[in-house]
Amino acid sequence: MNKKVSYLIIGIFVLIWILPLFRMIQISFEGEGLTNYKIAIESEGFFRFFLNSFYVTFIQLLISTVCVVMAAFAFSKMHFPGKTLLFLLCIMGMMIPPASLIVPIFLQTKSLGLINNTSGVIGPQIALSLPFGILIVKSLFDEIPDQILEAASIDGASRMRQLLSVIVPLGKPAIATVAIFNFLSSWKDFLFPFIMLNDYDKMVVSLLPQKFMDSLGMTSTQVLYAVLVLSSIPIFIVYLIGEKKIEEGLTAGAIK
Repeated sequence: MNKKVSYLIIGIFVLIWILPLFRMIQISFEGEGLTNYKIAIESEGFFRFFLNSFYVTFIQLLISTVCVVMAAFAFSKMHFPGKTLLFLLCIMGMMIPPASLIVPIFLQTKSLGLINNTSGVIGPQIALSLPFGILIVKSLFDEIPDQILEAASIDGASRMRQLLSVIVPLGKPAIATVAIFNFLSSWKDFLFPFIMLNDYDKMVVSLLPQKFMDSLGMTSTQVLYAVLVLSSIPIFIVYLIGEKKIEEGLTAGAIK
């Protein structure tokens, strides 16, 4: 009986999640059908927006992942004055809504001359992704016995060697999870690109629906939904690939 109730609750949540997605795809095929997708793809700036998003997401993902791994290693396996306080201050960043930081981040970005520059989007995205990432990765690093690092140290491994050869392979599950989360957050981020980017050639895919309605004069709802479907495809691909990578990482970590 309990199992049936659990399946029922899971089914309800699945329907709540999948129905809007199904409706979005359905509307995108109404009217002209596949022609809606053709209009969206052939519109000016479509591929430029995608390329900009891939660039911003890749740079953000690379830098944030490296920073998260190194910071989590320091907080988990190294000893230095003020470590606990610094970690708590870092985690407190998760309590601050990004929207509440728009004004100070905008003023700081403007003072650095990064308005209308993709760096003005990448920087805040990296900063806001660090607290969650450090928390998740550090939690897994804490489970790795210190004796393994002591053995590596006796063999002459430096701190960096211990990190790259011992900690990172064992921490693949958490690192993969954080990397996927950062990709999804960066790809779908609307707030910072909307505030920081005014140059049409530097805009990202999250701004594409709005620009279809404003600059390109697209008033067709079906074409707009086709754009939303196309912009969501990379998210589904990364999620499907990433899910497998997480499973592989869990298996590798258990073996080691």
